[in-house]
Amino acid sequence: MSHDALVLLLVIGAVSLALAPVYWMLPSPRQRQLARLRSHALSLGLRPEQQPLPRVLRAAGYAEDMVRYRWATPLPEWPDDGPRWLAFIDAASGGKQERRLVWLRSRGYSAGPDTLLVALEETDIAGGPVAVEAGPGGVGVYWHEAGDCDQVDRLFSLLQPWSIAYRDCMANPDSSSLTQG
Repeated sequence: MSHDALVLLLVIGAVSLALAPVYWMLPSPRQRQLARLRSHALSLGLRPEQQPLPRVLRAAGYAEDMVRYRWATPLPEWPDDGPRWLAFIDAASGGKQERRLVWLRSRGYSAGPDTLLVALEETDIAGGPVAVEAGPGGVGVYWHEAGDCDQVDRLFSLLQPWSIAYRDCMANPDSSSLTQG
C-alpha cells in the first residue's frame, strides 16, 4: 500500500471518528414524530407528561411508557376540589372490536356519566387512548403516542366533553347524570 493511500485512510478514519458523535445525536424518525406531536399538543394547551401510570393501569398490564396528555383547568370555574374520574379499557375485554371501558370506583376515584364511556368507546384514534381521567388538576388521556398531529386534535376534542361534564357535575354533585358505584 502506498504512502498516499495510507494517509487518505487515516484522514477518512479521523473524520469518521469526529462525525460519529454528531450522527449519534441526531434524532431518530420516532423522536422527530414525538417532537411534532408534543409541540402540537402544547400549541393546543395540552401538556404531555411522563409520569407513573395509576396503579390500577399497571396492575392491568399496561406498559409504563405511556404519556399523559393533560389539559390543566380547561374551563372557567374549574373545581379546586372533588373526586377524580378514571375510565380505562378493561384488559380482560379482548381486542379492539370487543374493548370495554369501565370506571374505576376505588382509591379516591368515582364514576362519571356513562355517556362519556360510550363516546370514548367510539373514538378511533391511532395508539388508542387507554385511559381518560378528570379531576381537580384538569382532564387528561393516557395514550401510546402514535399517528400524526390530527390524532392530537382528536384527543383534544375528546377531552372537551369530559371537561364540561366534570365541571358541571362538580357544580351540581346531586346530578342524576352520575352513575353510582
